[in-house]
Formats: sequence, C-alpha cells, structure tokens
Amino acid sequence: MKNLVITTVGEHNQTGTWAGSDNYDTVLIDYTKEQVFKYPGIHREITSKCLWDYDYYWMPDEDIQISPRGILVMFWTMRRNGLDLVQPSILEAEDSYPSWDRFIHKDGENVIPTDFVEIMCPAFSKAALKECIETFPKSMSGWGLDLVWSKLLTEKGMKMAIINDVIARHTRRVGGGGLYKALKAKGILPSHDRKRLMREYGITEHSILK
Repeated sequence: MKNLVITTVGEHNQTGTWAGSDNYDTVLIDYTKEQVFKYPGIHREITSKCLWDYDYYWMPDEDIQISPRGILVMFWTMRRNGLDLVQPSILEAEDSYPSWDRFIHKDGENVIPTDFVEIMCPAFSKAALKECIETFPKSMSGWGLDLVWSKLLTEKGMKMAIINDVIARHTRRVGGGGLYKALKAKGILPSHDRKRLMREYGITEHSILK
C-alpha cells in the first residue's frame, strides 16, 4: 500500500506533528513562495507530476495536528473497510476548533458511515480522487467542493466514513488562517464559491446535509 500526504503550507503550520514518516510520502506546496490556494495547488501538483501511483491520498489543512500513527491507521482502515473518502474525527477543546458538529470526536464506534466529508482534512482512495480531481480548481476557497464530492461519489456507490478512533486537532478557529486574508484581497467570497458549485452540480442544502 502506497500513501501520499499532500497539502499547501505557509510559515505557521503543524506539519512537524506528522511530516517525515516512512509510511507515506509527503508533498508540501509552499504558498509563501507563490500564491496558490489549497485545492487548485493540489490539482496542479498531482496532474502535472502524474502522482497517480498511490493507493490513498490525505489532504490536511496546514493547521491540523495529528500523529503519523494516526494517519497510518486512517489509511489502513480505508483499505480494510473498502472506504473511498474519509476523515478523522476532530477534537473539541479549548485549543481545537471543529467546524461541523457531525465530525466532533465521540466515544463509541471506530468507523462512522457518513454521506459527507469536509474539505479540512479528507483522505481519498485513488478511485475516488480520479472522480473528484477535476473539481479541485473550481473553488479557490475550497468551499462547496465537499458537497460536490459527496454527490459524485454517492452516485458511483462509493463509501464514505468518519474514522472516529483517529483524532485530529484543528489548531486555528475556522476563518483564522492566511487563506481568508488572501481571498479577501482578491475579492473572493467563500460563500459565493459554494453557491456557484451548488448551482453547477444541482445540489441543495437539503439534498446533501441531512
């Protein structure tokens, strides 16, 4: 099993908690050297360098803290359970900020089926990524992509889940990173990205976020 962790990073990142493992390769795209947003940057890196020889791909925001063992457990859980799109659960604490209640870590099941995985730290199988990769450049902010992925993969009968026993810490409040300042400087509103993608793919809030 070959695995890749790929994301964009700046000066203030948490990659020290998970980069450098022998169990997966790591590609870090430095957005301080050239302005590039997360998913358009990942799309460019994967397609231009033909990074298709991996079984699983994880794409965390730079402010995610997680152990290398947690990442490996997530990949192995995907393989054992035939999962195509997953994410870890998110710790709710004074220094960890979930963005969706459904992803907060709760004691109980190890794997929780879901119909939706957020953009913060998704992990794709190769098959799922090939279904979704061309959506990546369609949202500078990333907002709305997770809704589209849910629709595309559900229509293909692919399986999504929260890996509840792998716990990540989100170390910045939602909207607190440099991404949002860069988007504002360009006059890009994340809510507009989401609404545009929902119109393009015929998605309603009711149809996805049950």
